[in-house]
Amino acid sequence: MDKPESVKCEWKDLPLFLLRGFDIPDMRRDITKVSNVKWLLRNIRVKNSTHERLDETIDLLKRQLKNLRTPKSS
Repeated sequence: MDKPESVKCEWKDLPLFLLRGFDIPDMRRDITKVSNVKWLLRNIRVKNSTHERLDETIDLLKRQLKNLRTPKSS
């Protein structure tokens, strides 16, 4: 039997992962706000320590934070 392919996701898809299966407050799901991303990076492990996509989601949150902090050039 073939192994299932690993599913890769990008930071733009992160809200879908946060909406599915993670126990986080609704008010913190808007990852376009630096304050929410920082809060999630500090607190997402508290109620989600066994979630199968936790490490991947944390990596994507870190990328999102970097994207939000990087000034946009015109």
